[in-house]
Order: sequence, then C-alpha cells, then structure tokens
Amino acid sequence: MKKTKVPPVPEGAEAANTEVVELGMAGAVAAAVSAGAVTAEAADSMAVTAVEAKTEAGAAEEKPGPAAGYTAAGGQIHAQEQASRHNINFRGPAADFFEGALLGNGGLGVVVTTRPDAVILHFGHNNVWDIRIAEHHAEEIMTFQEVYDRFTALPADLPQLTDNPWYREYCEMAGDNYSKPYPRPMPCGSLLLRFDRRRAEVLGHTVHIGEGRCTVDFLVGGEPAVFELFVEMEQDRLWMSVIDTATGAQLPLFHEARLIPDPKTPQEFPPAHWDDAAAGRLSFTQILPHMEFPASPYIPHERDKAFRLALRLPGAEIISGSDTARLDISVNSGGFLACAELQEGFAAQIGAEGAGVESTAAEAEDAGPAVEAGTTPGAGPRTVTETGPETGLGSEAGVHLMTDVVPVFGAQPESGARAGAEPVTGVGVAAVMGSPTRTQYSRMYSDRSPGQSLVAAPHIA
Repeated sequence: MKKTKVPPVPEGAEAANTEVVELGMAGAVAAAVSAGAVTAEAADSMAVTAVEAKTEAGAAEEKPGPAAGYTAAGGQIHAQEQASRHNINFRGPAADFFEGALLGNGGLGVVVTTRPDAVILHFGHNNVWDIRIAEHHAEEIMTFQEVYDRFTALPADLPQLTDNPWYREYCEMAGDNYSKPYPRPMPCGSLLLRFDRRRAEVLGHTVHIGEGRCTVDFLVGGEPAVFELFVEMEQDRLWMSVIDTATGAQLPLFHEARLIPDPKTPQEFPPAHWDDAAAGRLSFTQILPHMEFPASPYIPHERDKAFRLALRLPGAEIISGSDTARLDISVNSGGFLACAELQEGFAAQIGAEGAGVESTAAEAEDAGPAVEAGTTPGAGPRTVTETGPETGLGSEAGVHLMTDVVPVFGAQPESGARAGAEPVTGVGVAAVMGSPTRTQYSRMYSDRSPGQSLVAAPHIA
C-alpha cells in the first residue's frame, strides 16, 4: 500500500506521537498544534499516515469471509447467502391472515396460514382486479379553469368553504365516483387442506428468504415431517409436497382438499363457475365484469376479465353429492404432491382455454415429463414449452403436465436424501424426487417429432 511521505518531525514530535495513541487522532493533533510542538502541515501528514495504517489493519482483521455472505474474490456481497441468514420463523399455528407466510413471484401471491386442523392458502395476483369504474356525473364535471373561476368568485368572508352551497354540492358530486369500493384488487380464492389433528400437529413455519420457499413443520404420528411449498418464477404455479424429515419419502398428511371462492365476491358478479371435475383435477372460474352494473342474467362483454384457480392432485377422487367441490385424498396413501395454478386475462381467453378439456387415462400415460428443475435457487420446476401458448392446468397440455407429476416427482429419493443430508431446497425438491436432468431434457427435445410439444413427448427412458 502506498504510504504518504512524512516530512522530518521537529522537536516535540515524539510527545505528539504518544498523545496520538493516548488521546486519539483528533484530540492529539489538536493538542500538538496548539502547543506548537508540530506545524499544521506535519500534523496533517501524521494523521493521514495513521489513518491509512489503521484502515489497512482493520480491513485485514474485520473483512467478513464467505460464511458471512461475501464471496472470496473482490469482497462482493453474495445475495443468496446473505438472504439465507434472515429466514422468517413462526412457532405454532398461524391462523391469522397477517401471521401467514408470504410466497410469490411478483405476479402471483400466496399467503400460507395454518390452524390446528388445516392449512389454508389464500391466492391473489397483481393483475386480478375488480376492474369496474364509476363514471357518473360526466356532464356536470367542470374543467380546471371553470372550477378555478368559480372558486375565486366565492365570498372572502366565508367561515368555511363548505358553507357555500355550490362548493359543497360540487365536492359531493365530484367525490361520488371515488366513494365506490372499486376498482380494487380482487382476492382469487383459497385452497383448504385438512388433516387429522389426532395424528398430526402443526409446529410452525419458516420462510426461506434465500430460496423462495416455505416449509411448515409437522409432527405426524409423533415423527417430524415437512410440508414444502414454492412458487415458480416464470409461471403462476404453486407446488406442494409433504415429506418425511428422516427419509425424504412422501407422506399422505392431508385427507381433504377444497377450493373456496372468495366469500366477499360482489353479489352483482356472475357466480363462480365450477369447471368439469375429473379424478384429481378441480378448478373454478370467476368472471370480472367490465360494466359497473352487469346484466342479470350475465351478458358477456369483450372487455370482461376473468381468472381461474385450478388444483391438480394425482390420485385424488371427487366427493360425490357435494355442490362445493372438494377432493378426498385419504385414499392417496402414496404421499402428497399437488400443484395449484392461477390463470388470468380476458374472460374470452380464459373461457376458451378451459372449454372442452377432456383427458383419458391412456392419453395421460402417453404424455411425457413436462417439469424441469429451475436453475435459480427457489425457482422450482417450470413448464418446458415451445414458442406459442403457455400450458396451464385448464388446458389439455396442463392435464398432461399434472398427470406426469406422479412419474416425474413420485420416485423415491436417492440414498443421499436420507437423514443427515442437506436440506431440500426449491431446486432440491425436483432433484430428490427424481426430476430429469438437463442432459435428459436435451435428449428428449432432440427425440421429439417436428412440431411436437415437449409436454406430449415420450417418457424419458
């Protein structure tokens, strides 16, 4: 390190140097200058040299290492390592909405709440709004100049401006449109996952900031288990699984799943439409009218919006005789693995994507793996598609996608995923559960027929 050359120190400098140590730099320099022991120029040089030496020594002693969130080269902050030091932990059930764990990808948002007998996931999206706008009194609203002219003509001796009838009535009229509860963000429904509280107990949850995932800790039959959730970065999908902490094997924790439309949906909206249910698949669609007062019965408008909340749970069966669609998953003794997806957009588009979706068992078996482990920690699996419409749980490709969750994710974990192994991350979930590697996906891509989507390609050998 380059040192600043210090000029010869006149008589009395040794005493000044001693004071630097005893009094500190600022006090010592001031004392030396006032006593005439050193000149101001010499004092400045001494201060610079001492500060440089202290800085160099402090940097060598105090510079954090990689474990403290810094990389070895350049001292740059490693964002993921730094974030992983600040996980959010909550002990016990978090039944209140504002106590729940937050997950999302910038579009889709999920609040994970827990209670002694169930886990409830509340869904929302930045693009899903009650889009109605009140535009009354259009002919009565003045321009800025007209309002200014009327305002300046008001008597100067008014105790309050609202004492003037015109001003009071105009403010009430102009504020009428803003008194409506819309436009506003629109809740997108909830997913209830019920478990038997006699054999399972919620211990708490953790939001892993550095990995973008949430884990809910359970005791199942007296043994520790983890309910893991993460949201894809590029698709509005939430993936869920329950694993045995000791072995990494999937567990059948929940015995019932239920989709619940938002109970505070405006009454003037068309009621939520339950799409045709099939084994292990459940979804509803909610229309968001453009018109402030939609006709009854509902008449579609080209600017209407909509969203669909869909759940895919391989192996589950629909409970018969229920008008509120639910899934009975108690028969799924092989473990719990599920995916929920939110689709949003114009109502005509959302309705077309869900119309006429049929899938037979044979077609599902012919569909190839469509889930790839994300390359970004916490990103989770993502759909592998070609250029064109994205796949979704409400589309035929989406049916194949979720049907393939069983062979893709259902494999038992490798020997490394046993007790004492590294914690499972958003990427690790796919790897531990048997997700194909990038090499396998490359081979699958090259083996597909011309124009064939990857979601319909043959299974990887």
